[in-house]
Amino acid sequence: MNVNSMTPEELRALADKKEEEAKQIKKGTLKHDLYYYHGQGSDQLKMEVRLQDVLMTKQMVEDTRKAFEKVLEKHIDKLEKGTPFVCYKNDGEESWYDDVNFGIEDMSSEWAKENLEITL
Repeated sequence: MNVNSMTPEELRALADKKEEEAKQIKKGTLKHDLYYYHGQGSDQLKMEVRLQDVLMTKQMVEDTRKAFEKVLEKHIDKLEKGTPFVCYKNDGEESWYDDVNFGIEDMSSEWAKENLEITL
């Protein structure tokens, strides 16, 4: 979109749309804790390789479980129940965002119904 070639009416309509999209239309809070796994590289790969086509003793299963728990502890972030979310309207659709800079962005109204208590 080249704003230099737009008419004043088109510019006004674009400005109005952007202004409308910047308005918060709803608020909500998280109904339950959510977890985000951000594991990458060697830890995840080691777990997958370790479990591939292996017959294990009970001790090996226990050791693998403990190792996997350490990987999870290292690579999981938690967003707690009650975390605030805000909703904006983008191109006629609801878009939900966490309000604490966790990184949850552009979630649908269906996602919000499942995960949020709508407060406004």
